[in-house]
Formats: sequence, structure tokens, C-alpha cells
Amino acid sequence: MQRHIFTMMAIWSAVALASTACNAAPQTMDPGKLTITLTRSACYGACPAYKVTIQSDGRVQFTTDTEPVDAVDAVHRQFAISRGVLFPGTHEDRVAPEAVTALPKQFEDVDFWHLKDEYRSFVTDNPTQIVTLVSGTRQKSVIDYVGVEAGMPKTVQRLEDAIDQVAGTDRWVRGSPALIP
Repeated sequence: MQRHIFTMMAIWSAVALASTACNAAPQTMDPGKLTITLTRSACYGACPAYKVTIQSDGRVQFTTDTEPVDAVDAVHRQFAISRGVLFPGTHEDRVAPEAVTALPKQFEDVDFWHLKDEYRSFVTDNPTQIVTLVSGTRQKSVIDYVGVEAGMPKTVQRLEDAIDQVAGTDRWVRGSPALIP
């Protein structure tokens, strides 16, 4: 009987150790094979609605030619004051690859792979943000609809803003002298 108890305890300990090891394993990213996408939807107002994608080599694609992200976005598009973007359409550019290499650290800081897939608050008339990370064969998206009120860490909002900053979306959303030529 005592041997049986010892055997069961050894099995449970091994299972617990293996489970802990799996959960503690680092979720590494391959910085040479990253695709980062931020989608911002319309709101009842003039929120900029667009999708920006950054590749690890510095390629950036910005577009306002997107489908609604959900039913709420579809309604907002019908009644929005404007699309909130000064230069609509699809635009491509490049940023320094070194600027992109700072983003994986921010994904790690928010523990992106372990976030919930969706943080949705029960309010209306706000935009939805969707961050998607593709690293090698792994992919994850996080939906933020006033997510902080639904338990999303504030660091996710800072990540969204960092993606915009690296991609330089402000040049299309608000305009910049560099776009004049």
C-alpha cells in the first residue's frame, strides 16, 4: 500500500513538473520571420480606420481598403463622420529594419502569446483594434474593444501605439510634408 502511494506521488510529481516546464518554456520569436499587423476600425465619429502591416525586413503596407472587422464596425462605417484618414487607399513604404527589431521585445513584455484572444467591454461607439503577430509558423491575434475595461493590460495599448509609430501611420492618417512629393 505504501509503495502504491509512493508510486502515485511520483507520477503526480512528474506530471506537475512536466506541466510547469511546458508552461515555463519561453515563447521565442524569430525576428527574421515576423509579420505584425494592426487594424483599427471605424467608430461613431472620426476614428481613423485602416490596417497596417510591417514585415521584419522593414516593408510597410498601409490600407484603408478593408472589410469591417465585425458587425459594430459595419454600423460605425455607415454613420461615421469620416473614415478619419487624410490619405485613404493603399500605400507602401519601408522603414529601417532596425526599427522593427524593437517590436518583438514589446510583444514579449506584454506576454502576447498568453493574452486572451479578445478583450471586449460592453460599451458602444468605440473603435476596435486588432493586433496580429505571425512569427514563423505561429500566429496570434488579440482583439481590443475598450479592452482595458475588460481586463486587458494597458501595455497592449502601448504596443498598438508602438506599431503605429514604427510603421509611421501618422503620415497617412494626418499627413506629413514628406508625402507632398
